[in-house]
This record gives sequence, C-alpha cells and structure tokens, in this order.
Amino acid sequence: MSTSTEISNNMSTSTEISNNMSTSTEISNNMSTSTEISNNMSTSTEIFNKMSNSTKIFNNMSKSTEISNNMSTSTEISNNMSTSTEISNNMSKSTEISNNMSTSTEIFNNMSTSTEIFNNMSKSTEISNNMSTSTEISNNMSTSTEISNNTSTSTEIFNNMSTSTEISNNMSTSTEISNNMSTSTEISNNMFTSTKISNNTSTSTEISNNMSTSTKISNNMSTSTEISNNMSTSTEISNNMSTSTEISNNMSTSTEISNNMSTSTEIFNNMSTSTEISNNMSTSTEISNNMSTSTEISNNMSTSTEISNNTSTSTEIFNNMSTSTEISNNMSTSTEISNNMSTSTEIFNNMSTSTEISNNMSTSTEIFNNMSTSTEISNNTSTSTEIFNNMSTSTEISNNMSTSTEISNNMSTSTEIFNNMSTSTEIFNNMSTSTEISNNMSTSIEISNNMSTSTEIFNNMSTSTEISNNMSTSTEISNNMSTSTEIFNNMSTSTEIFNNMSTSTEIFNNMSTSTEIFNNMSTSTEISNNMSTSTEIFNNMSTSTEISNNMSTSTEISNNMSTSTEISNNMSTSTEISNNMSTSTEISNNMSTSTEISNNMSTSTEISNNMSTSIEISNNMSTSTEIFNNMSTSTEISNNMSTSTEISNNMSTSTEIFNNMSTSTEISNNMSTSTEIFNNMSTSTEIFNNMSTSTEISNNMSTSTEIFNNMSTSTEISNNMSTSTEISNNMSTSTEISNNMSTSTEISNNMSTSTEISNNMSTSTEISNNMSTSTEISNNMSTSTEISNNMSTSTEIAVALL
Repeated sequence: MSTSTEISNNMSTSTEISNNMSTSTEISNNMSTSTEISNNMSTSTEIFNKMSNSTKIFNNMSKSTEISNNMSTSTEISNNMSTSTEISNNMSKSTEISNNMSTSTEIFNNMSTSTEIFNNMSKSTEISNNMSTSTEISNNMSTSTEISNNTSTSTEIFNNMSTSTEISNNMSTSTEISNNMSTSTEISNNMFTSTKISNNTSTSTEISNNMSTSTKISNNMSTSTEISNNMSTSTEISNNMSTSTEISNNMSTSTEISNNMSTSTEIFNNMSTSTEISNNMSTSTEISNNMSTSTEISNNMSTSTEISNNTSTSTEIFNNMSTSTEISNNMSTSTEISNNMSTSTEIFNNMSTSTEISNNMSTSTEIFNNMSTSTEISNNTSTSTEIFNNMSTSTEISNNMSTSTEISNNMSTSTEIFNNMSTSTEIFNNMSTSTEISNNMSTSIEISNNMSTSTEIFNNMSTSTEISNNMSTSTEISNNMSTSTEIFNNMSTSTEIFNNMSTSTEIFNNMSTSTEIFNNMSTSTEISNNMSTSTEIFNNMSTSTEISNNMSTSTEISNNMSTSTEISNNMSTSTEISNNMSTSTEISNNMSTSTEISNNMSTSTEISNNMSTSIEISNNMSTSTEIFNNMSTSTEISNNMSTSTEISNNMSTSTEIFNNMSTSTEISNNMSTSTEIFNNMSTSTEIFNNMSTSTEISNNMSTSTEIFNNMSTSTEISNNMSTSTEISNNMSTSTEISNNMSTSTEISNNMSTSTEISNNMSTSTEISNNMSTSTEISNNMSTSTEISNNMSTSTEIAVALL
C-alpha cells in the first residue's frame, strides 16, 4: 500500500545497450495512489537484445494523477523474443495531463506469444498535447490470446501532431474474448503524417461483448471507411464517402458478429498523411455485443496512400445499439491499391440514429480487384441526419466478383443535405451474385447541391435476388451539376420481390453531362407491391451519350399505387447508341396519381439496334397532370425487332399541357410483333402548343394484335406548327378488336408541312364496336406531298354509334 508524490524536473541523456535474458515471475497485490508532476527532457538510445519469459499475476488497484511536460527523442532497436502470461484484475482511476513532444525511431524484430486475461475497471481522463515523430520498422510475429472483461470510462482530449513511418512485417494470431463496457470521451486535435508499409499475416479471433454509445462530430478531410452497425442512435459513414485513392485487389473472407455497447465522445482535428503498403492475410472472427454512444468532432486533413494485398477471413455478427453524431469537415487525398479476396457473413441487428454533418473535399483513386462473398442478415432501425458538403475526385478501377446474400429488416429515417462537387472515374469489372431479402421502413430527407464529373466503365456479371418490403418516405432537394461517362458491360440476373410503400419529395436542379456505353445482358424478375407518393421538382441540364449493347430478360410483377408530382426544368443533350436484345414480362397492378410540370430543352441522338420480347399484364389506374414546355432535337437511328404482348386494364385521368418545339430525325428498321389487350378507361385533357420538325425514314415490318375495350373522354386544344418528312417502307399485319366508347373535343390550330414517301404493304383486320362523340374545331393550314406505293388488304367490321 503506497502513497507517492513525485515532483520531478528531469533532464537526462541515457544510452542503454543491454543483452537481457530474464525469467520473471511476479505476483503482486498492489494498492497505490500516485501523483506525478514531471517536466522531462530526455534523449535516450536503447539497443535491446531480450529473451524473456515472464509470468505476471496482478491484482492492482491504483489511482494516478499525472501531469507531464515531456520532450523526448528516443531511438529503440530491439530484438525481442518474449513469452508472457498476464492475469490482471485491475481497477484504476487515472488522470493524465500531458504535453508531449517526442521523436522516436523504433526498429522491432519481435516474436511474442502472449496470453492476457483482463478484468479491468478503469476510469481515465487524459488531456494531452502531443507532437510526435515516430519511425517504426517492425518484424512482428505474435500470438496473442486476450480474455478481457473491461468496464472503462475514458475522457480523452488530444491535440496531436504526429509524423509516423511504419514499416511492419506482421504475422499475428490473436484471440480476443472481451466483455467491454466503455464510456469514452475523446477530444482530439490531430495532425498526422503516417507512412505505413506493412506485410501482415494475421489470424485474429475476437469475441467481444461491448456496450458502447458513440457520438461522432467530425470535421474530416479524410478517407473513412466505417462499418458501423449500431443498435442505438448512431451516425455513420459506412462504405466509402471518399476523398480517397484506392487501388485495391482484395480477397477477404469476413464474418463479423458484434454486440457492441460503447459510449465515446471524440473531437478530432486531424491532419494526416498516410501511406500504407500492406500485404495482409487475415482471418478474423468477431463476435461483439456493442452498445455505443459516440461523439466525434473531427477536423481531419489526411493524405493516405494504401497499397494492400489482403487475404482476410472475417466473421461478424453485430447486435448494435448506437447513438452517433458526426460533424465532419473532411479534406482527404487517399490512394488505395488493394488486392482483396473477401468472404463476409454479416448478421446485423441494428438500431441506429445518426446525424452526419460533413464538409468533405476528397480526391480518390480506387483500383479494386475484389472477389467477395457476403451474407448479410440485418435488422436495422436507423434514424440518420446527414449534411454533406462534399468535393470529391474519385477514380475507381475495380475487378469485382461478389456473391452477396442480404436479409434485412430495416426501419430508417434519414435526413441528408448534400453539397457535393465530385469528379469520379470508375472502371468496374463486376461479377456478383446477390440475394436481398429486406423489410424496409425508411424516411429520408435529402438536400443536395452536387457538382460531379464521373467516368464509369462497368464490366458487370451479376445475379441478384431481392425480396423487399419497403415503406419509405423520402424528400430530396438536389442541385446537381454532373458530368458522367459510363461504359457498362453488364450480364445480370436479378430477381426482385418488392412490397414498397414510399413517399418521396424530390427537388432537383441538375446539370449533367453523361456518356454511357452499355453492353448489358440481364435477366431480371421483379415482383413488386408498391405504394408510392412522390413529388419531384427538376431543374435539369444534361448532356448524355449512351452506347449500349443490351441483352435483357425481365419479369416484372408489380402492384403499384403511386402518387407523383413532377416539376421539371430540363435542358438535355443525349446521344444514345444501343444494341438491345430484351425479353420482358411485366405483370402490373398500378394505381398512380402523377402531376408533371416540365420545362424541357433536349437534344437527343439515338442509334439503336433493339430486339425485344415483352409481355405486359397491367391493371393500371392513373391520374396524371402534365405540363410540358419542351424544346427538343432528337435523332433516332433504330433497328428494332420486338415481340410484345400487352394485357392492360387501364383507368387513367390525364391532363397534359404541352408547349413543344421539337426537331426529330428518325431512321428506323423495325420488325415488331405485338399483342395488345386493352381495357382502358381514360379521361384526358391535352393542350398542345407544338412546333415540330421531323424527318422519319423507316423500314417497318410489324404484326400486331390489338383488343381494345376503351372508354375515353379526351379534350385536345392544340396549336401545332409542324414540318415532317416521312420515308417509310412498311409491311404490317394488324388485327384490331376494339370496343370503344369515346368522347373527344378537339380544338386545333394547325400549320403543317409534310412530305411522305411510303411503300406500304399492310394487312389489317378491324373489328370495332365504336360509340364516339367528337367535337372538332380546327383551323388547319397544311402543305403535304405524298408519294406512296401501297398494297393493303383490310377487313373492317364496324358497328359505329356516332
């Protein structure tokens, strides 16, 4: 039992050269109270050749107060071979106030086997102002077993400026069994410059029952990858919100089981430059029961270069309850080169409330060679508030082969405010198999000001199964300026079962330039029960170039109930080159209410070679209000071969107000076979102010079967000025069976100039029971030139009630 008070003003220069061979057994029952006030200035050179075998049994109860102003320069060269067994029952209360300035050079050749059993209950308060420069060269081979029952409350205030160089060749086998209950408060002002060169071979088994509460308020200029599965109130940046340059060839197998409960408050002012070259082969099993409350306030400026060759096997099971608040101002430049092979099994029981306020400026280059197998079972309840001010430049080159299974029960409320300026280049070689079972209930608010330049090259082969029960409320306000180049080589098989109930409000101010090159082969099955309410306000200026080679097979079964409001001011320039082969089956029961107000200025060029087979069975009930102010220039070159079967029971009420100015050039070689069965009940009001110039060159071969049971009420008010040139070689076979009851009112002021050159060969069979009431008021001025070579065979059976 000791009580010590130390006041020391030390200035020491020490040189130690020691060749130690020690075997020590310590059994200590210590109860100490120490107060240390030290002003130390030391220069030490230590050369160790140690071979130690130690057995330590500690029963410590300590209370320490340390106030230290340290300036140290240390050089350590150690060749250590140690076997240590530590059994400690510690109860400590420590207060540390330190102002440290240290320069350390450490060269480690360590081979250690450690067994640690901790029953720790600690309360620590650390206030440190550290300025350190450390160089670590370590060749570590360690086997550690940790069994810890920790109850800690820590308050840390860091003002750190560190430059660290780490060259490590680590081979570690660690087993951690920890029952941790920690409350940590970290306030850190960190300026890090770290260089890590690590060749790690690690096998870690972590079994942790952690109870943590984390609140993160961070101002980060960094690259952060956070996998936070918190069951409480948590704010997370998961999956990369990056200013990072990542070149990664990843081979990882990860299984994480975590039940975490932690309370941490972290305030970071970080400026770090890190270079990591790592060849990692890790097998980690983490079972953690975490309950965390973390507060992070971080101002981070980081430059990180990571070169990693990782082989990891991890098992993660998370039962997380976390409350996190993140305020981050991030400026990060990260370079990651990773060769990853991962197999991950994730079981999430998450209840999170997250608040994220981030000001991010990131430059990222990512080169991924990923082969991953992931299984995710998640029960998520999340409330997130995200405020992002992002400026990012990202380059991603990824070769991904992933198999993912996701079972998620999600309840999320998210608020996102984005101010994004991003430049991204993405090259993806993806082969993925994903199974998603999700029960989602989400409320999201997104406010985003985005300026992005993205280049995406995708080579995707994916098989996805999605079963989702979604209930979402989303509000999106976005001001976007984006330039994107996308090259897709996609082969996907997707099965989607959706039970969606969504309410979305979207306000977009978009300026985008996109180039898309698609080579798609997809098989998709969609079963959806959707109930959505969406409000969209678009101010779009886009330039898009699409080159697509698509082969798709899609099956859609949808029960949709949607209410949408769209207000859009669009200016778009699009170029589409598509070679499409699609087979689609759609079964839809739709009930939609849509309001569209759009001011569009578009220039589109479409070159398409399409071969499609579509089956549509739809029961639609829609109410739409559309107000269009369109100015479009379109060029279409299409070679289409389509087979479509449509069975639709439609009840629609539409109001359309068009102010159109369009210039279109269409060159089409179409071969279509369509079977349409319509049971339509529509009420439409159309107001057109059209000025169009169209050139159509078409070689059409169509076979259509149409069965109509139509009941329509239409009102058309049109002021049209059109110039059209049609050159068509048509061969059509049509069968129409229609039971029509229509009431139409047309008021038109038309001025048209049309030139038609047609070589038509048509066979039509019309069986119609028509009851129509039409009122036409037209002021027409037309100039038409028709050159036609028609060969038609028509059979009309009409019972008309006019």
